Amino acid sequence: MIGWKKIVFTVIVLIVAGVLVFLIWDIMHRDPPGADVITESDANWIRNGQEYSYRSHQELVLFLGVGDSAEGKNDKLEYLTLIAVDDIRHTYSVLTVDPDTCVTVNVIDGYGKTHGLPYDGRIAEALTYGGEGFYSARNVARSLKLLLHGREIDHFIEIRDDGKQPLFVTDPAAQLEAILSETGDETDENGAAVSCVVSTDLKLERIADLWGDLKESTCTGVRTLEGTREDGMLVLDAAKADDVICDLYFEQKIKID
Repeated sequence: MIGWKKIVFTVIVLIVAGVLVFLIWDIMHRDPPGADVITESDANWIRNGQEYSYRSHQELVLFLGVGDSAEGKNDKLEYLTLIAVDDIRHTYSVLTVDPDTCVTVNVIDGYGKTHGLPYDGRIAEALTYGGEGFYSARNVARSLKLLLHGREIDHFIEIRDDGKQPLFVTDPAAQLEAILSETGDETDENGAAVSCVVSTDLKLERIADLWGDLKESTCTGVRTLEGTREDGMLVLDAAKADDVICDLYFEQKIKID
């Protein structure tokens, strides 16, 4: 009986000692009163020890230039440009992305649902999933979002390639003006109105608003993502790509003491 009492006493002493050690450690590692603490969950991106959030008041619109694929199955991605519009600062930036850029490609079905495992491939391949139109274009935006460290693509406009470089690559405002100026007089063999727009998630009124914003804004620069060609893909220089992405879409978080 005496032996059991010693065991119980020893266990109680060890538990009390453990609690005291934990309390002392917790007190020593607490931040002083009034300290502003930014945790990892507060930052959208932590890069080189610095914490960044997405730039405020930015609207990202993805332009896709598509043409008929050689197989005649789905559209082929020919041009890809991302416009970031800031209607508060009255500025916008242009990022051109090579369709051969190596990204994570998500495999989806015609209803936009996951239909296979993602893989590393050309961003143009993302357009071959999801059928034609909304889901396939959104699948491209999904791959681009991963490349931009989680920054959402707000809208997309898919333009039919007419054999020459589309306006949005160099002058997105002119591209929107061209869309708005379409009369609808031209029709196909079925009598349906012909438009340069294949698919978009923007209403015509919103495109008009966006055109107005761009006309009153200053372009802060046209940027590209650089890399090397490997097996038919453009493998990005990660550090250089992150420099561009950080500069265009992120701003450093500031601690306030």
